Amino acid sequence: KAVDADAKAATDAIDASTSPVEAQSAEDKGVGSIAQDVLDAAKQDAKNKIAKEAESAKSAIDSNPNLTDA
Repeated sequence: KAVDADAKAATDAIDASTSPVEAQSAEDKGVGSIAQDVLDAAKQDAKNKIAKEAESAKSAIDSNPNLTDA
């Protein structure tokens, strides 16, 4: 949804531009915003994978009476 919002904001800014320089600036800003959204999503995905792996490891430790958290 953030990508869609940033794309719309960039498109609106391009439409409101009164010169090629303004249009290019709006495009550049929009591309940068979308790239940041992609980075944010990748970071969150990585964090989710780490949390899932940690939970799996904890479950394996908890289910094996010969292992402890230490």
